[in-house]
Amino acid sequence: MAIASLILGILALVIGVIGIFAGPASIAGFIMGVVGIILAAVSNHKGNKATGGLVCSIIGTVFTFIPMLIWILALAAAGAAAAAL
Repeated sequence: MAIASLILGILALVIGVIGIFAGPASIAGFIMGVVGIILAAVSNHKGNKATGGLVCSIIGTVFTFIPMLIWILALAAAGAAAAAL
């Protein structure tokens, strides 16, 4: 479980950084970050891999939350502008 959380944490971190340029990647990174946090919490033994997975997942989730929020606000603004026409 610790290795899985580490892998998902790193993937969430990478997709979170790329997610600034690609909206769907930020959503995928957010989901991977949450899954990585859950897997790191399930891993009960005190290991460096589980701790690294938890840290990477938290940072990846933070990096993907902001672009995801920007994309949601941009889509809402575009919908409001289209409705005003």
